[in-house]
Amino acid sequence: QMYKFQRLGIEGYTSIMDNMMTVAKYIRDGLKEMKGQDEKTPLFTILDDGDAQCLPVVTAMLNPSLQLPFDDIDLQYALSQGHWYVSGYTMGFEDPLGKEKKPLFHDQPSSKTMFRIVVKSNLTIRLAEHLLETFRKARLFLLEHGEGYSKYPHKKVKLHRQNTAC
Repeated sequence: QMYKFQRLGIEGYTSIMDNMMTVAKYIRDGLKEMKGQDEKTPLFTILDDGDAQCLPVVTAMLNPSLQLPFDDIDLQYALSQGHWYVSGYTMGFEDPLGKEKKPLFHDQPSSKTMFRIVVKSNLTIRLAEHLLETFRKARLFLLEHGEGYSKYPHKKVKLHRQNTAC
């Protein structure tokens, strides 16, 4: 980052960071608008501090109150069918000494999942629109297949047409 700061100067670097924060806000707002099966309850719980912090990162999880038959890791696989890599994680870790799985947070079990979108300088609003559309398609796909989705070999499931440009 220091290299970019020196190369672009304060105005150029600030411009790029402002753009990245704008795209992150656009994605965050798009995720907040998505609803569950009842079309009322938010599909996602946003975990990051939003625009209050300085990182262009969107962190969220599927809303636990919806009791969906799939998790954020399934969502990660479904999004990958649209050629998007959105990192999915469990909220736990293996203790290196005791070899037992422990939670990262006191208010979430170690089996709970979440996902993270890191906004980089080449992620434009147009690409963010495509990402949100891929989220909508993945939501419909996962709701349609429900619990059966976890039985599919993820690499063989085709969610989107191939050879399409965004």
